Amino acid sequence: MKITLIGPVYPYRGGISQYHSQLAKALIDNNHEVQIISFKRQYPIWLYPGKTDKDPSPPIVSIEAIFILDPINPITWFSTIKKVRKFKPDKIIIQWWTTFWAPAYAFIAYALRKRFSISYLIHNVFPHERRFFDSFFAKFALNPADSFIVLTSREKERLRLFIRSAKDIEVCSIPPNTMLNHFRISKNEARKQLNLDIDIPVILFFGLVRPYKGLKYLIDAIHLLKIQGFTTIKLVIAGEFWEDPEIYYNQIKKLGLNNNAIIHNRYISNEELAKFLSAADLFVAPYIGGTQSGTIKLAMGFNLPIIATDEISADLREIDYPNLVVIPAKNPKALRDAICSVISQTGDLAEELLPQPNNEWQEFISRLEKVSNNLRLKKQGE
Repeated sequence: MKITLIGPVYPYRGGISQYHSQLAKALIDNNHEVQIISFKRQYPIWLYPGKTDKDPSPPIVSIEAIFILDPINPITWFSTIKKVRKFKPDKIIIQWWTTFWAPAYAFIAYALRKRFSISYLIHNVFPHERRFFDSFFAKFALNPADSFIVLTSREKERLRLFIRSAKDIEVCSIPPNTMLNHFRISKNEARKQLNLDIDIPVILFFGLVRPYKGLKYLIDAIHLLKIQGFTTIKLVIAGEFWEDPEIYYNQIKKLGLNNNAIIHNRYISNEELAKFLSAADLFVAPYIGGTQSGTIKLAMGFNLPIIATDEISADLREIDYPNLVVIPAKNPKALRDAICSVISQTGDLAEELLPQPNNEWQEFISRLEKVSNNLRLKKQGE
């Protein structure tokens, strides 16, 4: 099958770019002919909250892409349409995660829908920090599609209620991400390189720091653990802040946790992230919103014990992961108890866990082929 993928790939940073690159590679490995349309520019620099949207790390997955699309330059929209028409794909898959791309995506989708089958691969129907205009732009962009792929059952229901005409919706969760495993080192070596004591519990919070990630509740839970007697516990916060970091510095100082919390407010490269994952005893995702988490899938790839809130647990329950604890969101006491339970267990849990079979990409491809075959049969019957 000939497939056109539209979305970010390396050198753009972030989980969606990594996911898209791995998807492309999986399709190519399964003998599909793949055209990848990526971005000449993702956002105007003044709109991007971070320092840069480019990844300084060497590529983990190397794929060829056409870097042509610009969200605020309609000339590139026409160029994209021309490239796709020349390729003549059996299926077009567009990555969807933010309404900022709605005008460009809608223009492209409406221009191509009569000749080609179009699917949106939806990470989240609406942005995590939703605005009043998001519903209008999301519906505008998503309506031209003839099928959808979502990453959680909850997003499937959200999409079904939002786009009443959406009938062909397949759920395929993000597989555990093993792309960094060749960077993995021993826990002792990782802690030595990160200047962490060998014998203390280390909890990792990784990713862009945004309000919906719930970091303040994790800091409160560390305070409760310290009161309970876990005075040497270390919380490592690794990732670029997309909100005022002073909020968290002040919270840590107020709760007397200066010796218990370490903040790395910067983009974490792939190689350095592998060190953090290798050094940790536990990965915590205290989200109070969102749909799923690519960072959790990286922790799964390292076989780390994971604590996550019920806000994002729907995606995780669809993967048979042996050491996942789900707790209510916005509940520092429940988080404290869960952390206490995990770190009180003996042995090196992260190294004792057995790797899980990574066959979800094959499942994704099978479902994609199923959707395409169903649509082809429908069109033949019309």
